[in-house]
Parts: sequence; C-alpha cells; structure tokens
Amino acid sequence: ANVYLSDQATTMRTADGKVIEVLKDDSAQKVNASLSGVNVLIGGIGDVLSAGKAGQSLLIGNGGATLNGNSGIVHFIVNGSKNVVNTGTGTSVIEVHGDDNTINASKGKVEIDVEGSRNKISIGSHADVDLAGIANILTALSKSKGNGITVSGVGQVINASNADISIKEHASLALTGKNNAIAMAGDATLTGKASGGTLTVAGDDNRATLDGAFIAITEDAELTLTGTKHQIVLAGEAALVMNSSGKGSNISVFGEDNQLTASKATITLAEGAGLALTGAGSKLVSTGDSRLDVNGTGHQVDVYGSDNVMEVDRSTINERGFAELDLTGVGNTLKVTSDYSSAARNDLKVLAKAGQTLQQTWDRFDRTVDAAFGPDWAPEDDHGVVVDVTGVSSTYASLIEPAIV
Repeated sequence: ANVYLSDQATTMRTADGKVIEVLKDDSAQKVNASLSGVNVLIGGIGDVLSAGKAGQSLLIGNGGATLNGNSGIVHFIVNGSKNVVNTGTGTSVIEVHGDDNTINASKGKVEIDVEGSRNKISIGSHADVDLAGIANILTALSKSKGNGITVSGVGQVINASNADISIKEHASLALTGKNNAIAMAGDATLTGKASGGTLTVAGDDNRATLDGAFIAITEDAELTLTGTKHQIVLAGEAALVMNSSGKGSNISVFGEDNQLTASKATITLAEGAGLALTGAGSKLVSTGDSRLDVNGTGHQVDVYGSDNVMEVDRSTINERGFAELDLTGVGNTLKVTSDYSSAARNDLKVLAKAGQTLQQTWDRFDRTVDAAFGPDWAPEDDHGVVVDVTGVSSTYASLIEPAIV
C-alpha cells in the first residue's frame, strides 16, 4: 500500500520504534493519490486529501481535514471534528467517529456509520445509513429514493421521503418527509412533521407523531399516537392511545384483548376480536363473535353475526339481520332488524363486504410487517375467520357473495 501522511504527523516509525522519517513541514498540504494498489491518506487541520485516480483508497481525517472521493472504492474514517467529506461517483464507506463534521454523500453508492454527535450529513438515493450518537442531522435530496436508515441514537433529525427508517429500542427521531416506511422496536420516539407511508410498531412504550399513514400495531405492542386520518390495525393484545381526534381514522381490530383510547373513530372488529374501548362518539361494526367493553358514551354500534357480547352505555345499538347480541349497559337505544325482512338480506351483503375489506386489510398488515421486521416476525397463529355468515336459509345465502375467508 502507498501511505501519505500530512504535516500533522511528526514521525514515521517501524513497529519496533525505529525512526524512518521525521516530518517537520508545518503548512497544510494537498495530497492527491494516483498510484496503483491501496492508497492510505492521513490528514489533519487544513489538509486536503483526494483519492485522485486511485482504484482503492483509505482517507483518514483527524480533525479539520477535507476528504475527497472519486469513481473508485474509498473508505473514509472521520475522527475529531470539523472534517469535510465529499464522496465521488464510486463506492464510499464512511465511518464517522467524531463530532461536528460535515458529510456530503449525495454522489455514488454510499454506506455511512455514524457513532459521533452533531454531524451534518447529506445523501442522495440508495444510501445505507446507521445513526448512533446524539443530535445528528441527516438530509436526503429531494426526489431521492431507496434509502435505508437505522436510528439507534437519540435526538436525531432526518429530512427524508420514500425511505425505509428503522427506529431501534430507546432511540428517538424528529422526522420531516412523506411516504416513508417506518418501524419502531420498543420505547422508541418519533416526532416531527411526517405524513403518509407506513408505521409498523413492536414492543412497549412507543410514541409517534404522524399523519395519514397505514399503521400496523403487532401483537403485544403499545403506541401513543398523535396525528389524524390513519388506517390502523390492532393485531391482538395490542394497545393504542390516540391523542388526536379519531375522526377520519379507520381502525381494524383482530385477535383478543386489544385496548384502544380514541374518540370519533371508525372501528371494525373482525370475527373473534376483543376490544376494550375508552372514548366517545365512535362508529363501530362487529362482524361476529366479538367482545366489546366500552368506557364512554355516544357510540353507534352495528352488530352482525352471532355470539357478540358487549358492555356499552348510552349509545345506539343496531342489531342487524340474523345477528346475535348479549348486551349489558344503561341508557342505550336498541334497534333490531327482523330476520324475515328484506333489510336483513341486505345486511348479509354488507357483512360479506366487510369481510372482504377486513381480509384485504389483514393482507396489507402482513406485507407491512414482513417488510419492516422480516417474515419470521409475523404471528404464527392465523388471525382466524374474518367473517362467517351463519343463521341464514339457503334462499338468503344465494343472494350474497361467499363470505367465509
């Protein structure tokens, strides 16, 4: 390998301590590597280290240096502070150990590992970035795509759209951007002004601020959510607290023992689902064999299918055609559709349509979780029958689409 040292070094020695050369020049240097093989450039304050025409280079900045890449393979090591890195069109691997550095990495294929703090980083497309440390700022160019970002530190700031973002346990992130695929792994915090895309949640004590996203809350996961107009899935023993109004949000509930705090939301319970709801003024649909316990009033509940058990107060309950309901509560208005009416036959069609929609929602949940955590993360147990229409004559059954899924 060819080794270049700047004037910031004073001596080159062998492994046993013998002096090879004493370096005494005190001025900043510009080093342009152009030799074959692996070129190693080491610099400090004021030095400019350039990979030049070298095929492979290792550029080490120990504080105050400028490091320039090329079309080859360049490994940057950034120590200390006030270094500036400029990637070339080739492949760049960047290790940032120091603080307060500037990393301009919008060109080429880039992999960045940040352990320091308060660094400013810019990227283009298809970059792979790991943000540890504290309060680093990462900005992706507009219209960038294919970036993968892992956040393991705290106080990180990201401006990016159309990226895959993984927030590790105990990490925190302020995000601005649209249509990101975000995953949270427990005791993670997402703030900022992000919208659209997906959010997949695992583990306890997660907190997120986000608007207009598809949100997959996996089994046993917890989320406190600020934001509106979401499509949300609770997958069983999941807990969601909505700090904002639930108006405009659609929540699908699968599995047992889910907990939800929300008002004015639209909530659909798949067959066999269980939900403890706190809040007022929501619209709920049960598709059969559900368990609903409500702390709050002013709800509208449409009940389909058999074996539904509910505890609701001061709400309007519509028991649709061929439904079965065990209702406990006070001050409710109960409306029952006769099984022999034409409205009952229409109710079966509505139930079948609800089943198809729930199946589509669960399929999207599966795909979202697979993309965030891998296929092994998905629940081993199936979510069960979404809708099974029972209690109908063969005449009525012939009027609707098959509803067993």
